[in-house]
Amino acid sequence: MKFFRKHKKRKIAGIIILLIVLLIGGIYVSIWWKFYGDSVGVVSADKVDPNAKKVKIAKEKRKDKDVYNVLLVGTDSRDPDADRGRSDSMMMVSFNKKEGKSTAISFLRDSLVDIDGHGKSRLGHTYAYGGVGLTINTINKTYDLDIQNYITISFDDLVNVIDEIGGVTVFISEEEAAYYRENGMPDIQAGDVTLTGSQALAHARSGRVGIACERA
Repeated sequence: MKFFRKHKKRKIAGIIILLIVLLIGGIYVSIWWKFYGDSVGVVSADKVDPNAKKVKIAKEKRKDKDVYNVLLVGTDSRDPDADRGRSDSMMMVSFNKKEGKSTAISFLRDSLVDIDGHGKSRLGHTYAYGGVGLTINTINKTYDLDIQNYITISFDDLVNVIDEIGGVTVFISEEEAAYYRENGMPDIQAGDVTLTGSQALAHARSGRVGIACERA
């Protein structure tokens, strides 16, 4: 798992605490920004090379001084030390300092978008083409957003984190439950279900959950 641009691998306990704080506590992203630095780099738009191995993040003016947006990127890499792969899932978490609230929006990985230097392709391919910088630049340009910060997590990271905290409880619809019973989870029932790490990963990747962010 990688936090905000530059981050060494952390122990699972620290990862859990930070994720909980991110999703519940509303601590400001700017604080972490000072500590975690920037290995991808934020530069003016005219200095971005969309064909670079690791594309720089184009600097965006904040649209609301009270709102901090963070992109959570789940990569399809099975190698915890790998920097590449495809962005299998993408979610923007927004923290509103004034209202004391956080919200989350998911982006469909198969959305057909214009990718600088690569023409039209699926949004999920941006990570393989140019790393998280190209993913963020594409999302910002497509949906008129101002994301500058991010967290990446691999398949193994996700499974380990969820297992460490004893599973995650999600609501499963009857349609989803029927699908899972036919595809390797015979005991899954509709309603609030506590999933193991591997089950949660399958649920997140099924394409049956999440809300797509519609283009403005």
